[in-house]
Amino acid sequence: MSNAECGMRKAEPSSAPKRSPAIFVVGLTSLIVLWLPPLPYTLWAADIPQPFLDALLVLGAFKPTDVWPLRWDYLLFPPLFYYALRVTWKSGISIRECGLGVQYFSGALHKLWLPTLIGSAILLVFGASSHPLEFGLRFWKRLIPLPALIQQMAIQLFFYRQLVLWFGTGRKTAWILSIFFMILHAPNPGLMLGTLFGMYFWARCYQQQPNLYAIALSHAILSAVLMQTMPRWLLPSVSVGHRFVEKGIAQGWWGW
Repeated sequence: MSNAECGMRKAEPSSAPKRSPAIFVVGLTSLIVLWLPPLPYTLWAADIPQPFLDALLVLGAFKPTDVWPLRWDYLLFPPLFYYALRVTWKSGISIRECGLGVQYFSGALHKLWLPTLIGSAILLVFGASSHPLEFGLRFWKRLIPLPALIQQMAIQLFFYRQLVLWFGTGRKTAWILSIFFMILHAPNPGLMLGTLFGMYFWARCYQQQPNLYAIALSHAILSAVLMQTMPRWLLPSVSVGHRFVEKGIAQGWWGW
């Protein structure tokens, strides 16, 4: 065997992905940030750079007259996102491996159509038995899968792939991912329940048929149905963490 071949053989182990503390840094920081009280400053629409403001107004994210308190997540989530993106980029993952190619699309749809159908049916029956169901414009907007795709890119490309380095592939990692995101949505009971079960099937699908487009379609459908069918006592708001508690106290959800 030549010296060059020996050198190549020795270099191979270093190219394998290594465990990183990134998952714990991003995960724990995200949990903490969501429970921090707002900063003593007020944010106005005029404080947002015009191109971002125009885009948010088009999306209907808020009105030009809206005012809200400045929160820690506005300041800390962008650098956390950049850090997670950098870690993922440095891993050298290919388009096919990350699930953004056309490969595995039909296989992923095959794995997800039944859980998505059953989940939607359970939610519809439960919702119809507790209150009248209305499927207005907001429901149809939620069926647009782009927001779900962006969320699943962060979930599967960073969180799932980092967890695999520590816990391997299989049901254990899927449950760890599901439980973490359930905790991330605390104390909102509706979102916690939906996240716990939905995330498990999406993670298992990504393990076996990694295609983020199919997962995003399932995510969008189940999210839209959940938002329309969950009774108010289970899903009074889409807020989580400190925001949820703030709204609950202000609106008297618990009779305080």
